[in-house]
Amino acid sequence: PSAASARVSLSLLRSRVSWGRRPPWFEGDAEYQARFEREARAVAELSHPNIAALYDIGRDGDVAFLVMELVEGETLATKLRKGPLPIETVCRLGAQIADALAAAHARGIVHRDLKPANIVVTAAGAKLLDFGLARRFETGAEDVATAAVSQELTTVGTMLGTVPYMAPEQVEGGRIDARTDVFALGSVLWEMATGQRAFDAPTGPALIAAILALEPPSIASLRLGAPPALDRLVRACLRKDPSQRWQSASDAAVVLDGIAGDTAPGPEVVESKQGPTFRLVTLAAAAAAILLWGWQATTRFGSASSVSGPVSFTLEPPEGGRFAYHGETNFLSISPDGRQIAYTAYDAGGLRLWIRDLGSLSPRPLRGTEGAAGHSWSPDGRSIAFFSGGRLQRLDLPDGAPVTITETGSTIGRYLSWGAAGSILFADVQGGAIYRVPAGGGAPEVVVAADSTTGVRRVQFPSWLPDGERFMYLSRGESDEGALMLSTPSGAADTIMAAASWAHYSEPGVLAFVRDGSLLAQRFDVRSGHVSDPPYSVAEGVRYFLSTGAAAFATSVGATLAYQTGADLQQLVWFDRTGQRGDSVGSAANFFNFAISPDGTRLLFDRADPKIGTYDVGLFDLERGVASPITTSRATEVWATWVPGTDAVLYSVSRGGSPHMVRRELGSGEETPLLPRGAFHQPTHVSPDGRTVLFNQRITGGTFDIWSLALEGQSAPTPLVQTSGDDVMGVFSPDGRWVAFLSNESGASELYLTPFPGPGARQRVSPGGATRVRWSHASGELIWLTPDRRIMAARVQTDPLRLGAPTTLFTLPAGMTWTNFDVSPDGQRLLAAIPVVVANRQPVTVITNWTAQSGPGRSP
Repeated sequence: PSAASARVSLSLLRSRVSWGRRPPWFEGDAEYQARFEREARAVAELSHPNIAALYDIGRDGDVAFLVMELVEGETLATKLRKGPLPIETVCRLGAQIADALAAAHARGIVHRDLKPANIVVTAAGAKLLDFGLARRFETGAEDVATAAVSQELTTVGTMLGTVPYMAPEQVEGGRIDARTDVFALGSVLWEMATGQRAFDAPTGPALIAAILALEPPSIASLRLGAPPALDRLVRACLRKDPSQRWQSASDAAVVLDGIAGDTAPGPEVVESKQGPTFRLVTLAAAAAAILLWGWQATTRFGSASSVSGPVSFTLEPPEGGRFAYHGETNFLSISPDGRQIAYTAYDAGGLRLWIRDLGSLSPRPLRGTEGAAGHSWSPDGRSIAFFSGGRLQRLDLPDGAPVTITETGSTIGRYLSWGAAGSILFADVQGGAIYRVPAGGGAPEVVVAADSTTGVRRVQFPSWLPDGERFMYLSRGESDEGALMLSTPSGAADTIMAAASWAHYSEPGVLAFVRDGSLLAQRFDVRSGHVSDPPYSVAEGVRYFLSTGAAAFATSVGATLAYQTGADLQQLVWFDRTGQRGDSVGSAANFFNFAISPDGTRLLFDRADPKIGTYDVGLFDLERGVASPITTSRATEVWATWVPGTDAVLYSVSRGGSPHMVRRELGSGEETPLLPRGAFHQPTHVSPDGRTVLFNQRITGGTFDIWSLALEGQSAPTPLVQTSGDDVMGVFSPDGRWVAFLSNESGASELYLTPFPGPGARQRVSPGGATRVRWSHASGELIWLTPDRRIMAARVQTDPLRLGAPTTLFTLPAGMTWTNFDVSPDGQRLLAAIPVVVANRQPVTVITNWTAQSGPGRSP
């Protein structure tokens, strides 16, 4: 209808329309009324297919009214009364909602009251109503507390939003921005997928407390077949801290579109797990008195004593921190009885071991475990062993001090298993041998060794069976595929099955392992050492690195399972020298390294396969916006760099062993090894004349040195920088006479210069740390990223050497980080990788009694 006809009809409708009570602050508040009208007019300027159009505002006597598009359909709230929606529908409608939010956010408008009742599902898709008009501009905490008395509050009398969908900053009366809508989007998506509210409670204070302190269960724990990617996206939307959420509704829309495209359309069986509707129970704002184990069991399965099936919940990283998933060793381990979970994670105190008892809401860090890597529980669950600083150590719980079991002399990723007979097995990821050492201390002895003459290049990931006499391990040959072996007391080794990840045993007779990103389980007769029945899927999208066999899961003999899904995701974005954000490059992916070609027309990149974690090298045409692969194998090809003056690139290949450098001609595809296999090599930069490559080499102790190799002739590699720390990321100066590099020899990563080919003294450049460095060949500047997110630059004259004063080009906005960057050939732009999803911040899913879930011969 036109605005005029709406005005004429208004008097006829007033007798039949309940307008609601006007809020006391609206009556006579000329300033607010003016603001209301200004914002309404701003909303009226929005034009988007998924936003109901606002045609006019007006007044009839003392009643203010809006003239809006007539939208025919059913509200999402009404549809959800019938139950959860098909996953494909969730993602399709969710993408439309997110896209509508992004359009409004681009004009500085925040919805403030996104909820199912404000979304109409039409034949064409979703339509958002009440856009931008649901909240006063200054709402104090007292207003929100009053509003919490009712859970359906978006009437004219409150205009405060609807509490079950409010973000924490909204219920606390804090600053509201686009990320507030992102939180509400996560709540709506969770409800669409599960048929239940993400946050619900019988009283207003309990509801507010739930929003501020609790996390809803994973979607997968309530909805069979829900894709892990959807769960990861929703969890990122529901982060309590706005800086850790998705920062853009537009990015969320892109990901939802991708998930919808991967979800096969057609009939779907919507099956929620057994038990009554999930409900978050009362939580006092001053203290948390609910034990998670009891809460999960009683709300979903009745009494804890009656639980016979699996129970799942999620484990979050430390507040403001992240888990420490590692592609060479485990970050998760579970006590034999399944009641305690240990994990490595970062927080403000750095990297250390944490323990979460399933009967407690709060994890606790273990003192003395700083820098801990691989770890394993003692058979009685009273101690934990771990690697740190080149030592194998044990710590008696709850408050013991670490005691050295043996010196390993290496920080290379190590894996260990503590057996029932009191011995500990360990091996490093390079797989030369498996060692055994008494838990009470002593000298390690070799029990299994690799033997390249028999085709066995690596033996890894030993795991004791319950009898303490036999153990499993992964054996690999010339490829990254391998076999799970069973070692007996006699020293004989029998093949259990083909495998390419570590395997864990749980009662009653089940092996868990990963294959192509799927966590699988298979029946295993622990007495005979034989598997039977086909493997069945437990979880999809588990973090996994085929090249090493490491996977983000752990089990206990007592049938508790923990795993983490997801992958890092970054978007490449241009920035100018003032920090102004420009265009994005390509689609978001898990990028490791990238380098702009010397002429600035192409981008060389390494991108991970989300299923198996290995990297491939590719090219992106920056002028045409088209990507093309260079490598496509299941092996890892990574650390790609240009060879100036040629049509060739260098990279490292990991096939059946440590990464070794190769040269590839782009025209013919011919690949030539540069060094013999065996050592761990990473190319970092080629000299401007194309004759010399700098590369990192890992030494026995696990740290890296910088070496150089002539690309012509048969010369041997030459060491350039060797310190007691990690020396990495060497890059040549524009004239090839100096090398900039990072070293943590001082205890912190700093930027240094050293003459090439040497000898000569090193000179420190960075005044306060450096994490990434590039050399601008156009301006002669070193440009680096600091730990506190500043982009620094210093001019360098190389003949003779003169260093300009370091200056700050710009500081990254709050909440933004760069994982890597490069500088355009003209020195005027920086291409940065900005995290969209940080996998280490995703939750860990824990399932107790996991072997009772569906599988061959089991009832769902």
